[in-house]
Amino acid sequence: AKTDKAHRHLAAQIKAHTARRTYRAIVFGDPPKDRGTINAPLKIDHRLKRIAVNPTGRHAVTHYKVLERFDGKAALVECDLETGRQHQIRAHMRHINHPLLGDPVYARGFHHPFSLPPTKGQALQAYKLQFAHPITEKVTTVQVPEAGYMKVTLEALRNQTKSRNSNGGSRSSSGSSKRRTG
Repeated sequence: AKTDKAHRHLAAQIKAHTARRTYRAIVFGDPPKDRGTINAPLKIDHRLKRIAVNPTGRHAVTHYKVLERFDGKAALVECDLETGRQHQIRAHMRHINHPLLGDPVYARGFHHPFSLPPTKGQALQAYKLQFAHPITEKVTTVQVPEAGYMKVTLEALRNQTKSRNSNGGSRSSSGSSKRRTG
């Protein structure tokens, strides 16, 4: 936001859950469904030293959609947040046994069979924000291009596996991928 008024307007929409935030992540394994909703409360687990699902935690809902699958070893997912808790995507994806690649906290104990370029952290990117414009109230969508580390990791996965989109289509041998993007 370029002004304090615009910032306050956007912050109010995020707090009221009227702004739509979409993220993309690369997760371990092959989620069993093309789409899903994780409705599980989150709370700090001091023993694990991370956020974890806990029945006494705060309400948290993440909707996910599989965009691309990599031979059952990894998947590209899009996550829409209904709520916005600390580490929500990381904790929720760990809860369903599909933590993010490169996540030193939530993917502890998960090892992938790929030769991937080093990353600076988890394979997670804020991808799209949809909100009411602070002056016109018109729905505005801001979308960013795929981040360099996500692009490099996805290219490596595509080169090492037979990639399928969530409709079951396969990547051709030329390396081009059929991806459903929403």
